[in-house]
Amino acid sequence: MKKTALTVVLLGSCFALALAGMTAFNLYDTFVAEHEAQAEYLQDSSSATTSTSGSSSSSTTTSTSSSSGTSASTSTSTSTSTSTSTSTSSGSSTSSPYSSTSVSLVTKSATNSNNVTSKYYIADIKLRSYDDLKTHMVLSSSGSPGSGYKETVSSHISDIKSAGETPLVAIDGDSAYYSSYRKGYVIRNGLKYRSSTQTTSGTGTTSGDDFATYKDGTAKAFVETTTTTTDLMNAGCYNCWCFGPTLLENSTIQVTSDEDVYQCKGANQRTAIGYIDAYHFVFFVSEGRVNNSSVDGFSLYEMAGLLKDYGCTIAYNLDGGGASYLWYNGSRINSSSDDRSVGDIVYVKAS
Repeated sequence: MKKTALTVVLLGSCFALALAGMTAFNLYDTFVAEHEAQAEYLQDSSSATTSTSGSSSSSTTTSTSSSSGTSASTSTSTSTSTSTSTSTSSGSSTSSPYSSTSVSLVTKSATNSNNVTSKYYIADIKLRSYDDLKTHMVLSSSGSPGSGYKETVSSHISDIKSAGETPLVAIDGDSAYYSSYRKGYVIRNGLKYRSSTQTTSGTGTTSGDDFATYKDGTAKAFVETTTTTTDLMNAGCYNCWCFGPTLLENSTIQVTSDEDVYQCKGANQRTAIGYIDAYHFVFFVSEGRVNNSSVDGFSLYEMAGLLKDYGCTIAYNLDGGGASYLWYNGSRINSSSDDRSVGDIVYVKAS
């Protein structure tokens, strides 16, 4: 009897331990562990280019970046690079005024509110076709994002070349698709990946602003609550980013002098995308954090002013700070990038 009772006690103890372990795992799995989000993969008439990087498959997409400065630039140098190929892009509903896609790189400097002068770079982009402005994403084999699916910008570029395209210029992208706390609309290269709206309060949340490019060569900044991803796709949206905030709309600055994203305060290195008119875009990247300095670079407000001065009517902030990266004509241009691994980049391909 004693042995039987002891056996019952031992079995009960083992069961209790197993139950406690399963409960602990379920709590961890539900509230702590990161999981891949499932891509909606609702494809329209456009097709997405795919490439493979290591064990992850990559599909092309677009993104943007930001920087800031209010004072006039002190120096400017310009170089141009126009590359054409015989490959044909998918047709757009409105013809581009440009016979080939070209990129001109402008280097400038400006003095910020800390009285520190920093360099910034503007890639002036003229598109032959709307789908020459693209995004490249690192995805799992099932087409989903995740915090582990990232690579350096140079690796993104290698993937693009391996897929048979010639990139002219690239910047780091949105990052929102890969974050454990960010939500928001994600449309890349004509594919819808996420339609959940952003959370706009609390630590690390986003602005609620999005930026979209369309098949007629135009762009638009908007607040997610005013539309749906279905409406965007029906209107011809080709790319939609949700990092934010919007810097310029109708040539009017949309951020205040003290406004910033949660992770990045005051002067900093920045990445942004800007729109001048149909088929005419810019990429913006600034230096910052040079020698671990906290006073060089630009605020969002200063960056918005620089983009407005350049002629942008709409501009939108992308992932900045240590992720800021400008690749042009075969090499990195900005020197203060941390060369972080990122989930996506925005690039322009030759056509």
